[in-house]
Formats: sequence, C-alpha cells, structure tokens
Amino acid sequence: MSEKKKEFNPNSMNFGGKGWLFCIFAALAFFIPTCLGSCWQVAVQYWEALYGWDRVMMLNMTTVGGILTVIGAAYVGGLALKKSPRKISIVLVLIFLVLLFLVSISKNMVLTCICIALIAAVGSNWCYNTNPIIIANWFPRKKGLVMGLVTMGIPLAAGLTTKIIAAAHDKLGLTLMFVPYVVMSVVALLFLLFFVKDNPEDANFNPDNDRSMTTEQAQEMNRIALEADKNSPWTRKRVLETKEVWIIALAMGVQLLYAGGVMSQMILAFMGRGYEMSKAGNLMLTTALFAVLGSWLMGYVDNFLGPRRAIQITYIIGALGCALLIWAPGSLLYVGLFLIGSTVGGAANFSASLCASYWGRYNFKRAYGCIQPIIQIIGAFAGAFMANMARLPGGYNTSYIGLIVLMVVGLIVFSTVKDGSFVQRREAEFAEEDKK
Repeated sequence: MSEKKKEFNPNSMNFGGKGWLFCIFAALAFFIPTCLGSCWQVAVQYWEALYGWDRVMMLNMTTVGGILTVIGAAYVGGLALKKSPRKISIVLVLIFLVLLFLVSISKNMVLTCICIALIAAVGSNWCYNTNPIIIANWFPRKKGLVMGLVTMGIPLAAGLTTKIIAAAHDKLGLTLMFVPYVVMSVVALLFLLFFVKDNPEDANFNPDNDRSMTTEQAQEMNRIALEADKNSPWTRKRVLETKEVWIIALAMGVQLLYAGGVMSQMILAFMGRGYEMSKAGNLMLTTALFAVLGSWLMGYVDNFLGPRRAIQITYIIGALGCALLIWAPGSLLYVGLFLIGSTVGGAANFSASLCASYWGRYNFKRAYGCIQPIIQIIGAFAGAFMANMARLPGGYNTSYIGLIVLMVVGLIVFSTVKDGSFVQRREAEFAEEDKK
C-alpha cells in the first residue's frame, strides 16, 4: 500500500524509524575504528610495563597503518565502484574481529605491531571508504545533518577510548581488555547482515525519509538512475585528471592531519606541560565532548550554508583554537579546546558531504573513491608530524604552531575552488571528447 505524501523538508531531522536505525549503525562504523586508533597510547604502556616492549616503536605502527590505509583505500575504492559497499563492509568487519582476537592473545611484539598497523588500515577503510558511500545513498540531501550526527562517534571515541580500555584492563585483565570493542563490532556486523542495504530502496525506505513520494516512485527513480549510472562519464582516470579534485583532496587532507594530530597525542602534549595523566585524560575527554557538540553544530552549518562555507569556517576556528591553546591564560584554554573540538568534529563530515554536493548521489562513489585516499595519505602523517615537530624547541607548542600554519595554508588553497560548477563543465568536456 502506498504511503500518504508529505511535503519534504531537507532541514528536518525526521529520519524515520529505519533512518534512525541506520544512523546508529553509521555512528558505530565511525566510533569503533576511532576507538582503536586512539586507545594505543594507553595499551602500549601496559605492554611496555609487562613485557618491556618499545612503546615508541608500537606507536609508530599507527603511521604504518595510515600508509596501509591509503594502499587499501585505492583497492577498496575500486571495488566499491563495481561491487556492493555493504558486502565489502561485512568482510572488513570480519577481518577487524580476527585482528582484535590476535592482538588480544599476542605475547610477541612483532605480531602486536603488525596487528596495530592492520587494525588501523582495516578500520579506516570501513570507517571512511565504505560507510560514507552508503550514507550518501541513504541521505543524499540530508547528508550534512546525518554526517554531523553520526560523526559525533569520532570525537566521542577519541575521548572515551582511553577510559574504556583502562577500565577493561582493570576489570578483565590484559588479554580481555579489547572485549568492549569486540562486542561493539559484533553489533555493527549484525546491523550489516540483517538491516543495512546498499540502497535505501532495497530496505523499503525512501532516501532522506522523503515522504513526498511513494515508495514505488522512489524505487522506480532509483532503477532509472542506476541504469544511467552505468554510463557515467566519471571514470577514475577522468576524476584524477580534474585539477579541482586535487585541490579539494590536498586541502581536506590538511584537516584530517589536524584532527588526527591534535587528538592522537593530546594526552602526551598535556603531560609534557606537567599535567598528571588523569588530568590530561580529562582535558582530552573535554575536547572530545566539545567535538561531539561541534560535529552536530557543523552538520547544521553544512546543511544551511553548504559544505564549502562550513569547511572554510573550520579552517579559521581550528587555527584560532590552537592559538588559544598555546597562548591563552586560564579559562580561555577551554575556549580553545571548544574550537579545536568543533574543528575535529566537523572535519570528519566534510569530504563526504562536499563530494555528494558536487557530484550527486550516483557519481559520489566515483569521486569520493579517488579523493578520500589522497586525503588519507596526508592524514597518515598526523602522528609523525606532531611527534617530530615536538622534538623542536618549544615541544608540543611548536607542533600546534605547525598546525596553525597548515590550517591557514589549507584555507587559502581550498578557497580557490569557488563552487561545484567545475563538475558540469567537466561533464560537458567529456561529452565532447566522447563524440570524437
């Protein structure tokens, strides 16, 4: 039976029952890999204390994992063009669970290092390279709202994971300290197996929960669009030959480096200033909670002003936040943490939202599959950037000055792309090329 039509409001958070369930899954897909990315700064201390393993060597494996992420992203992006992103996600989560089991039972530093690197690569590809494709399919017009909501899981994970793994270690012991992440991964896997589909129409759900059309109309429109998508002019080669793609990717890579750098070593940075680990952890948690709010807030800014304006705002407040963190006295430190948190929360939203805005639902994966690996190449150096800048006079203050410079440069570079009109211009050029 056809549903009654209702006027569509792109700014409404009425996602419908199925839409909210999907949002829970999407949030888990961001939350879990981020937890594993940030938990190592605590886990390595346990391994160092018990086995005498090299803590710095283990932390460096996250950078190796970042490089593997990029290699994997190129492969996953290609698969996503031809295969089901949902099925790819299922495989990635299964591999993720196997790696969690291995790192839990490992008593060998080499095996542990391999697991750390592979967990980073597999988790990031699930989090950033398959999950956003499915999100863009389910919410092509409400993408800003939805991304702002579900990416709350990223800063929340960064802030909570050190407390989660410490509590699990104290209650369950070293071997079982990853159990909370295993449980969450199993829940996400069940969502993938029994509820999540590549296209919302396959779950009898209208994209964006748009009730202005019937389910039958939505399914027919999707069928026609999928047929047209098979003849899309946006090949991988053509995407990479488009200069604006590189400008967007390089500029957005700066934001990922910022977000990864500022959060991954915040505890170490505050401890370097003389804070005890518990106080440093609380400041990081505060930043993460600010980032949760910032993710939601920047999602609304994205939806109302568009992703381009929202991205420009985060460059500015990100640089200002670092400046306050370095030089502001007293309570202004928390203003800096709020601005940093808002930038971290917003940065995770924008690459997917921008691609969906410029290329549309059906060409999204073609552009995103090329842009996101470039972003991740730059983001992979976040830990190394922070650590090596901290070796210079000034310690981690120098690292934060480096981030300010990067954000200013990123703003200038990104602003050279005025809007998404280059997509239509390039498609006209492709049409002329295909006539020859």
